Amino acid sequence: MKLKTTDKKKPISTNAGKRWRGVIDAYRAWLPVTAKTPVISLNEGNTPLIRADNFVSAIGGEFELWLKYEGINPTCSFKDRGMTLAVSAARSAGRKSSSAPAPATPPLPPPLMPPARR
Repeated sequence: MKLKTTDKKKPISTNAGKRWRGVIDAYRAWLPVTAKTPVISLNEGNTPLIRADNFVSAIGGEFELWLKYEGINPTCSFKDRGMTLAVSAARSAGRKSSSAPAPATPPLPPPLMPPARR
């Protein structure tokens, strides 16, 4: 499957045998990063969509339901996607500390800690 774009930005991803390189590389054209931004990544993202036909049948529905399986992210959290950008932006701004702001919703620290240690 090859994804296309309607503007001059590069495709998000392809199945051309290339290894997934993380959210920042995949969405670079739409993120506030530059070529000089250091990418701090644990190759988060690219989690699969799983069709949930059994659940739909159990509730008597007649529709398609797809669930995003975020449990295969490095810290098993959807927050990994945002944390890679936050840590990379902090490093770009000259921050070298692995300290984190107070979490808005628990458990923010676990997704932040692994990329912050890089």
